[in-house]
Amino acid sequence: MMGYYKDPENTAEAITDDGWLCTGDIGYVDDEGFLYLTGRKKNLIILSNGENVAPEQIENMFTDEAIIEDILVFEENDTITAEIYPNFKYAEASDINQKLPTFKRILNYRMRRDPFEKTTSKKINRSNYFSQKKLEEEQRAKIVMPQNELQQKIYDSVAAVLGHQNFGITTDFYRAGMDSMGSVMLLTDLADNMDFSITLDDL
Repeated sequence: MMGYYKDPENTAEAITDDGWLCTGDIGYVDDEGFLYLTGRKKNLIILSNGENVAPEQIENMFTDEAIIEDILVFEENDTITAEIYPNFKYAEASDINQKLPTFKRILNYRMRRDPFEKTTSKKINRSNYFSQKKLEEEQRAKIVMPQNELQQKIYDSVAAVLGHQNFGITTDFYRAGMDSMGSVMLLTDLADNMDFSITLDDL
């Protein structure tokens, strides 16, 4: 409860006047009176067709799948999307997906090379993931792409050395992952492909 300490506004939202804690969980009670928790209210996905999807409910269906180490389900372009960190032996989850109602099916997925950041309770830190994703999108929107033939040639050479294109012509190459060996490789590549020589200072 440390998150509510000296925070009367959040405390009032989470704790009722008569002392009940609003956990933010969503679920249902079955015919026999058993309570099933299916997700968190703040994570609920509402599609444009009005269907509600609890991402945790889908994620939990993959818990016993040895082929999936971690899975994070979210909405992207009004479709259910999953980002998966597999065990790299096999990464197809089609069998489970086909059993889901059409509106819950994962239509897109991306593979990760690194595990998700976890909370102290070993759950994927969902809020940090989306904060980082938003930051990356904002940074990509600020990237200035090549505007002439020379800039494009240099850009292509840098991309070949870095192994990615997450940078622009105003990006500090070293912040984008360039190291001293990469600098040498880049200058060599530029010398082979340019009509003139270029030094590190020029670059």
